[in-house]
Amino acid sequence: MTATCSHVRVAGGQRYIEALYASLHPDNMEPARGMRISESLVKGVYEVEVCVENGLRDSLKTVRSTVDEILGLITMLEAVVDALGA
Repeated sequence: MTATCSHVRVAGGQRYIEALYASLHPDNMEPARGMRISESLVKGVYEVEVCVENGLRDSLKTVRSTVDEILGLITMLEAVVDALGA
């Protein structure tokens, strides 16, 4: 079966990227059945790839939901960083 995949790539200062990785990585350790989440952290760039093997309609919904969750967590972390003035 074909997988539906999406990528999220975030670049920034090393401390910010490491904090982002530390906050997202634990959730990515055990993805749902039929889902694969790959991460990389290299020189101020954090990348996440989400792939889901399912029927196209279900895969798109699952990938979108997962990417929305990742983007929401990134937005929350940025708000905390801004509030702390870091």
